[in-house]
Amino acid sequence: FWLVGLFMAYNCKVIFYNNEIQINKYNYGISVSENHYKTREEIEESLEDGSINFEDCEQCSRIASTDFADRDKANQARSLRRSMQSIYEIARSNSFDYFATFTFAENRYDYDSCKSKLLQWLKNFQKRKARIEWLCVPEQHADGAWHFHAMIKGDMSEYLVAGVHAGRYIIPSYRFGINEVEPIRDSNRCASYITKYITKELALCLKNKRRYFYSAGLKKPVAKEFYLDDDTDLFEFIAGNFPEYVLTYNKLVETHGYRVNYIQLAKTCVDDADT
Repeated sequence: FWLVGLFMAYNCKVIFYNNEIQINKYNYGISVSENHYKTREEIEESLEDGSINFEDCEQCSRIASTDFADRDKANQARSLRRSMQSIYEIARSNSFDYFATFTFAENRYDYDSCKSKLLQWLKNFQKRKARIEWLCVPEQHADGAWHFHAMIKGDMSEYLVAGVHAGRYIIPSYRFGINEVEPIRDSNRCASYITKYITKELALCLKNKRRYFYSAGLKKPVAKEFYLDDDTDLFEFIAGNFPEYVLTYNKLVETHGYRVNYIQLAKTCVDDADT
């Protein structure tokens, strides 16, 4: 880390989603501060976009030169992780109702054209028919054609008709190609599912292009960091700070001596709490 201010650290991160909480408990401290610390990766990114001038930054020293091809690969990997994390967080932070797929009959090999058509259609549908919000990610066929997957929030039942497959529907007003819609039954699984469409191949294909898009009304998660000393019992910390939640998932992952305890909590239903 590059030291520019007062040291701070955390070993427990709490992420607040829609009606759930994810807790990551590390067996090591993570250094943080508000714009006071920068990792080597962040410094490199700042160098590339010109936002850091070493002549004006006495605390920084030059990063040793590295092979540009290796640096480009590292940048691509970081960008891919950021995209996946952002998609997952938005998907988990909102109560989506439908999972949809949209294809295109014309200009289906032109990503920008397909994206523009779908985005305009979604905005028109939102304005003229139903109040919906969306999170969309692209997928490319083996032949190079594009289609999009979307998680949609809002009641579209009035505008759906039964599709070919049982339990699935189509939106007749979508006329750019084929579409299929199905109700979301497991929001967490769907969040993981839609995130997997952001692959390394997609990141390379859409370099310098937006790999996902979403409507402005969607929520994003709030995260808080804590430092728990060795005498603090993690589950006592959880019980004391989040009494209205129940444990739904607990997994300990260990790699090369580094351990992370992943815990998920779900908010207790009012009816259940009263019984």
